[in-house]
Amino acid sequence: MRWNPIRDVGNIGTNIGKTVKKGAQDTGKAAEKAVNDIARAAKKAMHDTDTAIDKAVNDAAVATKKALKDTATARQKAIGDTSTAARKAIADTHRAIDKAGNDAAVATKKALKDVAGAGAKPEADIAKAAVKASRDVGNEIIRTPENLERNRLAINRFLVAELTAPIHTLQEAERRIRKGKIADAIWHVVTDPIKHTEENAAKLVQEASLVRAVGQIAATAYGGPGGGAAYAAWYTYRATNDAELALRVGLISGAASAGFDAAGAMSSSTVPEVTRQALITGAVGGLAVAASGGDEAAVREAFVLSAGMVLIQDGYEALTQHPMDGRASEGPAFCMSSEPGTPCSPPKAAYSFDKDGKLIRDNEGNPIVDVRKVNPRVPKVGRWCLPGDTGLLSERGPFMTGISRIPGWNAMGLGHDQFVVAWHVGDLMSIATIAPAIVVTYVGLGTPYYDLLRETSIDSAKEKPAKLQKQPRPKRKKQLRRKR
Repeated sequence: MRWNPIRDVGNIGTNIGKTVKKGAQDTGKAAEKAVNDIARAAKKAMHDTDTAIDKAVNDAAVATKKALKDTATARQKAIGDTSTAARKAIADTHRAIDKAGNDAAVATKKALKDVAGAGAKPEADIAKAAVKASRDVGNEIIRTPENLERNRLAINRFLVAELTAPIHTLQEAERRIRKGKIADAIWHVVTDPIKHTEENAAKLVQEASLVRAVGQIAATAYGGPGGGAAYAAWYTYRATNDAELALRVGLISGAASAGFDAAGAMSSSTVPEVTRQALITGAVGGLAVAASGGDEAAVREAFVLSAGMVLIQDGYEALTQHPMDGRASEGPAFCMSSEPGTPCSPPKAAYSFDKDGKLIRDNEGNPIVDVRKVNPRVPKVGRWCLPGDTGLLSERGPFMTGISRIPGWNAMGLGHDQFVVAWHVGDLMSIATIAPAIVVTYVGLGTPYYDLLRETSIDSAKEKPAKLQKQPRPKRKKQLRRKR
């Protein structure tokens, strides 16, 4: 039995319109039914769930520990003896790795078994975990206008800070010149703009969740595990001013990303293979959060987010025939509503023809185009258009093309376009499903999981009691005895 989300998870597409209209009140019931079906399929596909979970966690623990230790050793070799804080952070990371591979593995196994179906009530356990996840997504959709406004204000503050930064730079340069520090003034005129932009960007990602998510997606999509590690370390340092913690979070994030990539390379053409891939990914995610100091509840949430991430990616690839790519779009968009042979029309192979070679059209007379046969990196955000249409909502317009350049948004556009075509969604419902498509895409790209990993590390560090430093005893001066 091959994994086909269009066939196996058909209820999701049918219920999207109702879910959007009612907010997310009925999402729990729909998710519970869908997850119950998944639970039964997983139990039927795996004859011994306990053994499979133990193997998945053990394999993930070994792979994660190796990736973490290799990453930490490489960083240690690169850093050498130049930084005491860096050496201490790497040593702490090694200890956390050992904890993740031993004590934390026990908590991960328990969370996995609770969520994946082992125990007295497997369907209820899975439904409970998945309903919570679906409600979180539903609540995020409902809060979209509020989040957009919060992000808009944060971006406005960033732009104001960027516009006023050159004034402060010139004022400081004038002050230094008056003191006769000419070389110092020239140096700061060159370097201060970079410093100010970095400081302003750090404030922006801490205040704007969407911008933070875009940064995470861009760092991982273009830089791989190393880019994701660097972003996590930078964000953590700017949030805490703790270099040791920042390096540790970067190491663990990079290793988790490498583990996800390895799990993503596994075959996922059948239900058992998808189940195994989800278990391995969930185990890697749970172990990384455990290594960051997370408790059993955090491990459980990490499992749901990371396993859900790979399920969304598999479903996306089956729907679009392309892997979920978080990179920005490239080049101009095609005129998807144009006739074949038009200068901006998509490839001829994307058009649909009948047995007589005649072009197949929809009810409105537009040619039917298979978006899956079009370059996935071409802009796909906005309305399909004809040549010369560069309006506000047009795919070829500067506004929508600019949005498609935001990391993650073009992947959302491709998935949403194929969903609309496959399910014959009308214009009104097409607009209503954009918000859920954004949320699902960002979950699939892992941004909620990496947020959890960073916040768990930061919260865990805050909860640790500060170590009392021993004050050195003052040395007594030796008094020479006077000879009588």
